[in-house]
Amino acid sequence: MHYEKNFSIINRAIRQRITQQLQSYDLNESNFMLVLIICEQPGISQEALNRQIYREHSIITKAVKRLAEHDWVTITADQQDRRKSCLFPTAKAKANYDDLAAIPLAVDHWLATTLSDNEQQALETLLTKLANFVVPPNC
Repeated sequence: MHYEKNFSIINRAIRQRITQQLQSYDLNESNFMLVLIICEQPGISQEALNRQIYREHSIITKAVKRLAEHDWVTITADQQDRRKSCLFPTAKAKANYDDLAAIPLAVDHWLATTLSDNEQQALETLLTKLANFVVPPNC
């Protein structure tokens, strides 16, 4: 079994495809997903964002700072706890949301073109099962 090799190959292909589609947005495949989540959950705390995407806190902090510098998100202090940051989409993020949200769907479609409907459903089930094993849903 060579799961890690196959996951690595697939991950690289997905990242390259997403990067191609993001060239005109001044975003990369890592931080565009943050923009999508912030648009879908305005006011999300940086801590909650960390938990959702399972990345190192320092990586998220740097990415959010970069997104704020490039006018994709606004960072505000939480009203109840000033130590926490709340993240909101800017007008730029809202204006580009539909185009950005279409990218993962297009990549999924591209990736699944060689699979039957049953294979696509089985793949989704298995990937979800593996993801929940690696990172339990309530972490």
